[in-house]
Amino acid sequence: MWRHRFVDVSELTPEQRKKALKCRFSITQKRQTPEELASGTPGRVKARLVGQDLKKFNPRHPMDTHADTPSLEGMRLIFANFNGKQDRCSGTDFDCAYLQTSKRSRDKWILVRFYNPVALEWQTAGLTGVIYGEQTGAHDWFHELKGHFANHGMKAVANVPSVYTITPEDFKEYVSEHGMPEMLQDDFTPDHGGPVGCAPQNGMAAGPIRRITILVYVDDPLVFASNENECWGHTVMERRFITKGRSHLTPSEPMDFESIRISIDEEGVLRLDNQEKIKKYLELAGMSDCNPASQPITKTIIAHIGDHHDEAYDAERVEQFQREVGQLRWLADTTHPLLAPTASILGSFMSSPCEGCL
Repeated sequence: MWRHRFVDVSELTPEQRKKALKCRFSITQKRQTPEELASGTPGRVKARLVGQDLKKFNPRHPMDTHADTPSLEGMRLIFANFNGKQDRCSGTDFDCAYLQTSKRSRDKWILVRFYNPVALEWQTAGLTGVIYGEQTGAHDWFHELKGHFANHGMKAVANVPSVYTITPEDFKEYVSEHGMPEMLQDDFTPDHGGPVGCAPQNGMAAGPIRRITILVYVDDPLVFASNENECWGHTVMERRFITKGRSHLTPSEPMDFESIRISIDEEGVLRLDNQEKIKKYLELAGMSDCNPASQPITKTIIAHIGDHHDEAYDAERVEQFQREVGQLRWLADTTHPLLAPTASILGSFMSSPCEGCL
């Protein structure tokens, strides 16, 4: 991080140091990968330095902070269009994505201060680019990635944000107008351990053979391509950004994407599920051995809530209700759209749940 983002500063006045953006260390336990779950190994621990760029003290214009993410409806349509008999799905992860954005011009450098747990003292440094916690961080990362894809002939999909696609015609059109992208001018094809036949014999210069679609949820990309194009899509990203390798969806190796498990069977049928998440939610609610419900929310239950609207929950049950409706909302948005009416109805009681809501 020091190499990518900080410069030493000296001879600062106490007032300058006081105005520096405060940062904190964040240490989190990562979600277990399928391999870690199978072996009983806990998820890895991740440490970050996070800027405390609070809206209350440093209001920003929405145009400087907004970053598009793919709509869940759009994601489901892309999954539904997947042809498992001829297409491939693979993923990766940008390593410390925000730190890989370009450095800002010197006049936009800012001061930050943080407590060094090794030296046991506060330190001040000049920040030359984006770090986590900045209000503008997601915005800057999104536009850096979008610009990189555009520089290789990939087009942003108009009605599903943060999704990029390219066809052979698109690539030829781009090359005729701008020339071959500098990063694709040699015959470099990385050794990625992927399936045999997924790397073009003449490197990347030939461009895509068929359509490639890359969906990016902040810093988690999924590549949908034919077997021949999969390497091209990944190499476009790897030529500019550091990634954490490649994961390939196979019948024996499902993929985890934004807490959703993606699997494919031998017939090429792709499925999404939240099985592990649901099991965890049931455990938290003490309902691991519950029976499935035979009917959804009924008018009788809604009427019961209405009759007891003046019997408000205490703070503990309010917190429980809000947590469980949030869980239900997540499942409705991702893998269980049939739960959407229930989640919507219960969501209308979020601010003041009463007897009968749970």
